[in-house]
Amino acid sequence: MTASIITREIEYTAKDGTHLIGFFAAPATKSPVAGVIVAPEWWGRTDYTLQRARELAEHGYAALAIDMYGEKKVTTEAAQANEWMTQTFQDPDTIVTRATAGLETLQAQPEVDASHVAAIGFCYGGKVVLDLAREGAPLKAVVSFHGTLA
Repeated sequence: MTASIITREIEYTAKDGTHLIGFFAAPATKSPVAGVIVAPEWWGRTDYTLQRARELAEHGYAALAIDMYGEKKVTTEAAQANEWMTQTFQDPDTIVTRATAGLETLQAQPEVDASHVAAIGFCYGGKVVLDLAREGAPLKAVVSFHGTLA
């Protein structure tokens, strides 16, 4: 099943004051659908993450590729990615605060049935969604692809 989709960037702010820019994709439908947070690898909100959001939309879900570093920062340099990721570990609340902001932003979209949301994440993003679940976020499912389980 491949559906016609809509996409847009959505700006939002985490409680820690970080300005974040998510990428939203949803099927072009009049009825709200289940939503999925897509948490990126340590590189930031890359084209890979955006493609996963588009694919979810094509299969009938609304998806938000979240921004974990702010201003939709992206890098191809491992040293830079490590620095940004490490910064999110310095305050133990940063990851959950920023991911929660993304979740709330997804749930606020008119295309989303806010009572049916899930989260997926890749590597660093896998840790992000597991941390979100561990904090009791209202998620129906969480999937970590090659994420940190610690």
